[in-house]
This record gives sequence, C-alpha cells and structure tokens, in this order.
Amino acid sequence: SHGYVEAPATPSLFTHPTRDVAFTLVVDDFGVKYARKEDLDHLVSAISELYELTIDRQGRKYVGLTIDHDVAQSTIRISMPNYVAQMLKRFAFTVPKRRIDTPIAYAPPEYGRRGPQWTDPPSQAPALSTEQVSRVRQIVGVALYYARSIDPLLLLAVNRIATGLAAPTTTLLRSIDRLVGYMAQHQGAVVTFRPSAMKLMAHTDASFC
Repeated sequence: SHGYVEAPATPSLFTHPTRDVAFTLVVDDFGVKYARKEDLDHLVSAISELYELTIDRQGRKYVGLTIDHDVAQSTIRISMPNYVAQMLKRFAFTVPKRRIDTPIAYAPPEYGRRGPQWTDPPSQAPALSTEQVSRVRQIVGVALYYARSIDPLLLLAVNRIATGLAAPTTTLLRSIDRLVGYMAQHQGAVVTFRPSAMKLMAHTDASFC
C-alpha cells in the first residue's frame, strides 16, 4: 500500500519506484540501503503502522551476522562471534584435545593406479536411532548456516554428512565429531570485502538478425 515492490528475480529484495531506498527482508530482519533520510523515514513510517520496530542506524547486526564497516579502509568485515561457542553449548560438545586442521578426513588420490577406482561400499555400521538422526540434522542445519555465511571450508563436510542422512549409520557420528571439533578449534572466521582494481568489461555482438 506504500508502493514497495518485490524484485521479480530476487526474492525478499524490495524497492520503491520513486524513492532511492531498497531493503531485504529475512523473517523479521530488514537490511536497508538508502540515500536520503526522508526515504528511510518513509519506510520506517510504513512498517510502524503494523509493527513495533527498533532501528540500528549503524547496521552492525543482520540475520545473526556482525557487520563491521571500516570507512577509512573501505572494507566490510562479516563475522559471527560466539556462534560456534553457542553451538557447542547447545549440543553439549567438548573441544577435543587433539588438533583437528580439516573438517573432513583427507583421502589422498591414488595417482597411476590401474583399473577402476570404486567408490566406498555402503556402510555396514548400525543404523542411527530416530533421536540420533534428529540431532545430526540439527547440527547440520546450524553448521550449514555458518558455512554459507562465514566459513565455506565447512561446506564439503556438511554436504557429505547431509547426504549420509539418506541411510544414516553410526559412521556419521564420527564425521560429526570431526566437523564440530574443527569448528571448535577454528572459531572466529571472518569474511572481508574490499574494493578491487578489477574492471568488468563486456562485448556484445548485436549484428546477427
């Protein structure tokens, strides 16, 4: 009713046809980009008609992310402090004493091997109980959000564990222990965005037809 429309190709991204303001909406979190204060005030007034809201004009928190914008250095650092610590507490994990430097066990390739290299046969380990499957799913969900947002090094391990849930056995528990152990020992991951000197250039040929 106030003129905001969702972008046709980007779900949850909204713009206004006459105002220089755009926002993304995830559940109840608005991430707003604006140029003029009156445009922001218009959006705030529209939301306030239906909902109570709080405003962080520094934009330091969004969907669980901590955003540190260093104007002088032209950098944006994204992190999730205490996320892994809260995960460890929620699932009652203890940090392993032995050092874990990879989230998944490394299997070296067999270079020069003759003949086919078969995939591992299906595990003959005992099946997980319903409660264990539910716990693994929860851990996968928590780890996946962190992996997608902050630490992409976890993605392969999380994906393999999620795939293993199709026929879950107790071998998944060892994979979970390694994944969470790695996360516990490598907390504090940060993604930094900075300006690039790269120039994007494109050439199109419109002569055909």
